[in-house]
Amino acid sequence: MNKHDWFLFYLLSAFVFGCCLFLVGFFPVDFQKTGLSPSPEPPTKLNGLSLTRPKKQYSNVVFMVVDALRYDFVDKEQMPYTSRHCKVQMKASIPTVTLPRIKSLTSGTISNFIDVILNLGSSQPLQDSILHKLHKRGDKVVFYGDFTWVDLFSKIFHRYESNTDSFYLTEFHEGDNNITKSLHKELRNLTSWDFLILHYIGLDRIGHMEGSNGAKIFLKLREMDDVVELIDKALAKKVTEPKPLLLVTADHGMRNGGGHGGSSPEEIFVPLIVTGRNCSKQDKTTIEYNQVDIAATLSILLDVPIPSTSIGCIIPELIETLTPEEKLYALYYNTKFLIDKAMAKYGKNNVQKEDYYSWYETATDAHTVYLTNILKENTTSAYLFEKAKLNYMRSAYEISHIFAKSYTRFDFGMIFLGVTLTGLSTVLVFLTCFTSTNFSKKLHEPLIYFGRIFLAAASINTIGYVFHYVHTSNIVLMCLTTIPIFVIILLSLELSKLVLRSRLIFTLDIPISIAFGILFQIFSLCSTSFIEEEHQTWYYLGSTFLLSLFWKNISNTRLKVITFSSSSSLERDILIFFKILSPLTKPFLAVLLTVFIRRLNQTGDKWMRIPDIGDWFAVSDNKIYLSLFLVVSLLLIIYQLKQYNTPLQMVACIITCVSIYSYRGIIDAVVFFHPKHFNFAFSPFLVLPFYWTSVIYILASSYLPVIFGSTKDNNLDNSRLCKLLGTNLTVFTLISALLHKPHNVFLVFAMHIILKCTYSLCDNLRGARRRLDAQMILLYKVVVTIYVCKMFYFFQGNSNSLATIDLNPGFIGLSHYNPLFVGIMVTANTYFADIFGFLYLILDIYQKQDEVSISKETNEFVNDVSERNNYNLVTTIMATIKLLTTSVYLILMIAFRHHLFIFTVFSPKVLYECFAILLFYLNFSMTNLYFYLLHKII
Repeated sequence: MNKHDWFLFYLLSAFVFGCCLFLVGFFPVDFQKTGLSPSPEPPTKLNGLSLTRPKKQYSNVVFMVVDALRYDFVDKEQMPYTSRHCKVQMKASIPTVTLPRIKSLTSGTISNFIDVILNLGSSQPLQDSILHKLHKRGDKVVFYGDFTWVDLFSKIFHRYESNTDSFYLTEFHEGDNNITKSLHKELRNLTSWDFLILHYIGLDRIGHMEGSNGAKIFLKLREMDDVVELIDKALAKKVTEPKPLLLVTADHGMRNGGGHGGSSPEEIFVPLIVTGRNCSKQDKTTIEYNQVDIAATLSILLDVPIPSTSIGCIIPELIETLTPEEKLYALYYNTKFLIDKAMAKYGKNNVQKEDYYSWYETATDAHTVYLTNILKENTTSAYLFEKAKLNYMRSAYEISHIFAKSYTRFDFGMIFLGVTLTGLSTVLVFLTCFTSTNFSKKLHEPLIYFGRIFLAAASINTIGYVFHYVHTSNIVLMCLTTIPIFVIILLSLELSKLVLRSRLIFTLDIPISIAFGILFQIFSLCSTSFIEEEHQTWYYLGSTFLLSLFWKNISNTRLKVITFSSSSSLERDILIFFKILSPLTKPFLAVLLTVFIRRLNQTGDKWMRIPDIGDWFAVSDNKIYLSLFLVVSLLLIIYQLKQYNTPLQMVACIITCVSIYSYRGIIDAVVFFHPKHFNFAFSPFLVLPFYWTSVIYILASSYLPVIFGSTKDNNLDNSRLCKLLGTNLTVFTLISALLHKPHNVFLVFAMHIILKCTYSLCDNLRGARRRLDAQMILLYKVVVTIYVCKMFYFFQGNSNSLATIDLNPGFIGLSHYNPLFVGIMVTANTYFADIFGFLYLILDIYQKQDEVSISKETNEFVNDVSERNNYNLVTTIMATIKLLTTSVYLILMIAFRHHLFIFTVFSPKVLYECFAILLFYLNFSMTNLYFYLLHKII
């Protein structure tokens, strides 16, 4: 890399580091502090009167969690046996993914939003929960199901078996069948356990793979209904008191598209089913409780202290079997527990001024009189009972609501460092891009430069520690504090020197239309509606920019026709007119193509539920049309790739496309030969090796002759480099065709043809009446690449909701869960447009280098410099636009940190933005490393 590339690499590294600091400060990972205060013992007296504490109500408890079982799935048609019993509607907090929801179910607390990332890996064990209370008392807790529970409670379980491949989505039945087999053994010996947890995950996997309306969803619901019936009838055989209890619920729901992680009603509303006589019989479909209420309620029913982290309330429907005195005790204990937490958090004097404390006092007064009447007159008062009950409930509910809103902890130090670092990096990248300033002249060797940063950071750390300004006693804290402080000082000095000692001369003008588009998109992020429906913004900007390019080319063509028409016949003018317009045919078709592909997948919050072409293809009766559409898409891809490959490589491309169709046919996504026609086990693992072998051949046939060629031909000229870049684009195109859903494979071809047409429109502007220079053409290409990439990101069905992340591509060809492989493949599919657009833009730069005007005296040298400058300019412009958007959005996150939708709308978006920056950073770094290795090896 040259000095300019190193300098941009430094700034991008600083920006990525700043984003990490911001995320650490905004979403602290250590949400639950290490030094938790122990749970207070349940009260025994109220104003001097003895209280009747409920005994353990159930001998055995089966806690059955059906992953992604949303509320409306439990009905008479899909789960007839389960729907007979009492069903209460529970509301899950966001993010609606497994790990934080298990924490809420067992500990009664709101989990941190960053758990959505930790959900994909291991997590730290919980420090307190209802399972800890049961274990401390000596109860035997047994578990079967999702391995996430084992990470949290491995030391609590008396025995357990977990699905180690819980993220392996293509398996629907084996894991659940193993749970049911173990369940049969446990039901035959109820005395060997006290609390049995079952976590079935097959329904969630089917939702991810086939959506929420697939036929397998119905079959899986019937299977779960049979399991509920099996457990209920087995528990009913126990004749001794106390009776067992069966609770059925879900960690989260499932959106209509099949995923989860967002805040749609289908994702946050889940059922709580209570079998037998353990729940009041009245209809509860209109009553809503929070998922965190389950832990507090079970604590009362099982006679253990409420977990210290709980903010939940008692669910009245689940304590119907208690006596009136025991009910009031349960409500008093729960409310007093929350009142004490509020006093510890906000101060006793502040709490006593609140309405919920006056309601609590009213309830305790009525409760005291109620108990006094029982002791003195041996009578009860329904009025006093209801008065105490209602005031306890509304006081507890209000405190719980306040805690839920206030459980947001920000580390403003980290946030400040992150925003400052990203802001300075953005300003310097902008000045490098649009002014004559050259910071790279001051750079030394990269290792020396980084060494000075760490040395200065260590010095600042030592001084701060000695004088007690900062306490960074370990390397992690030093990296998170002193290193960014020094980098900020360094960048600030560079910026101040520039402002004080030199004049800023802008060398690249930004057209008003482009500036307006960029600023409009940035400031649209201030609105939650614009974030939820961001696809509309990009559809408007992208389509408008494409049409403006098309119109500029037509205007230029008109001038040529008039010139020819001045001295020729009408017939000849018409022929010339069509001849000149013929190059505009493909761009015109490309514009029309966007109208079609935007209807393949509806996205956004309001538009998601509108039927689209993808939904039509998903209907089993239309499988033949989906098959034909996939065949046409693959044929178009083959046709498009012939410009980059030799005839033998094209044979390999054909084999890969045949393998892709065969794979989709074997998994029954498209029409294919039925396995019964073959005498051997026909599986994807027999097809995919042909695919990967062909891909490897395409790579090897391009790189091996260049690397191991003769000395005479062993030089990296422009044609060879373009050939290698074309091979890279070919390989990524074929991989994307495998990862995309069958109806989305067409997008791979469509993006290629649209970028090709728009780039030709940009190149045509060099001959326009208002001739554009090479730098302006590159600016147009970068902007159109960003617009097209964003459009295709949403064309795939992606959105700013975590629920639309398609996990299926990560498991193609896997027999076991591999987090690294899954992460790479899911990223390659989700951000296909960004990666493809970057590769195609770099290829176009080198293909067009011969059109750059160069000096005759220093032909070879200027050609190389122009080539490098074009690459530098393109990457710098792209970095400026991306960094500007993200840095402004981080500031907006701070401004809206108390917004009602900060965790439902703004937070998922910031994760997407930061990950997109990380992806660009990796693309830039790997591309420069690729060029460096090529020049060193060849």
